[in-house]
Amino acid sequence: MLTPQQLDTVRRRLDLRATLLTLEIAAAREARGGDAIGEVIDLKEMADDEADAVVVDAELGRELAELDQIRLARWRMAEERYGSCVDCGADIALERLLAQPAASRCLACQTATERAAGAAHRG
Repeated sequence: MLTPQQLDTVRRRLDLRATLLTLEIAAAREARGGDAIGEVIDLKEMADDEADAVVVDAELGRELAELDQIRLARWRMAEERYGSCVDCGADIALERLLAQPAASRCLACQTATERAAGAAHRG
């Protein structure tokens, strides 16, 4: 169980990360703006732009997913469930929460989840 001071520290980290993600998402969306009308079309430049857009879209997807994880972490805080593993109910180590404030699983359950996902993806 986290102390009020530890919970406040983690909450501040969540808030800071959410602010940074919101700014990054806004910048990515702005970067995806359309081309100016009447520009000369350069096929190499178009291909480069398309490749860049794929990378930006992937980054945007990861940032949106992380922002959703932060929202869920805040919900768990409000419900006084934060810091407990959603799978086994064990306390999540403070070190893990400081490194990954939106973590919803203890290290053992997260490792098992990732292994299962990897096994499902491979075969």
